[in-house]
Amino acid sequence: NDSARDLQILSRRGESGSDILITTRDRLQLLNGQHLRQLWSANGSSIEGAPVTGFFNEDNILDFLIHISSGSNTRKSLIIDGSSGEELWRAKLGCHIQGSEAASIPLSDGRSAFLFWAKECGVKTSVSGVASLSQAQRTDPNSQSQYHLYLLHPLYSSVLLELANSTEVVTASATGIFEQQKDAFYVSMTAGSTQKSHESRTGPLLVKGLGLNWAISHSRVVTLEEETIGTIRKFFSQIRFSAVQH
Repeated sequence: NDSARDLQILSRRGESGSDILITTRDRLQLLNGQHLRQLWSANGSSIEGAPVTGFFNEDNILDFLIHISSGSNTRKSLIIDGSSGEELWRAKLGCHIQGSEAASIPLSDGRSAFLFWAKECGVKTSVSGVASLSQAQRTDPNSQSQYHLYLLHPLYSSVLLELANSTEVVTASATGIFEQQKDAFYVSMTAGSTQKSHESRTGPLLVKGLGLNWAISHSRVVTLEEETIGTIRKFFSQIRFSAVQH
C-alpha cells in the first residue's frame, strides 16, 4: 500500500541540484536529491494520478497540485507548498476529477496557472484556512457526461475558469507558450469508443488545440466565494503567459 506510484526528479529554479518527489497512495514525500534526506512528508489519502508541478506562490520553489478521494462522491484538489508540505489551497469537489491530464503553464510573473479536467460540480474551497461554500453551479442534465477543463490562477484562487469541455476522456495532452504573443496553448487527444454487440471498441483519435487567451476571454466563471464577475473578467483579461524569467 505504501509503494511508490510516481517518482519525479525536480530541478531547483535558479540553483544547481535537484530534489526527488515520491508519491504513494496516501503520501507525498520530498527528498534532497544529493543526500536522499527527507525534506518533508504530506499525507493525502487516496491520491489520484501524478502531482502536477508549478509555482503557486513567490518563493521560487515548485508546488504541487494533487487530487485525492475522500468519499464515494467527493474529491479534493490541493496545492501543496513545495517548501514545507503544507496546504496552500484546497477545494472540495463533489464530482469525478480526471487527474491524469492535469498541467501547469508559466505566467509572466513567474507563477503558474494550473489546468485540470473534472465533471461539473458544486465546490467547497479553503484558502489560507478559511472555508466557504460556493455559489451552486447546477449541472445541465444534458451535459452530465461531459468533462470540463478548468483553470486555476494563484492570484485569483477564489474562482475557476471553465475553458473547454469534452464528452470523451482525454488520454494525452501537451502545453506550450507563444512567447512573442504572451499566449499559451493546450493540446488534448481523446479516443472515442463505439459499441458493437457487447464489445467495446476504440473509436477514432481526436486532437484539439486551444489558445488560452482566447479560451479565457470566452470562459465560464465558476465562483468558489462571493465575487463580482466584472472584476474577475478584468483581472483575467490581463493574464500573460511566458516561460522567460524576469
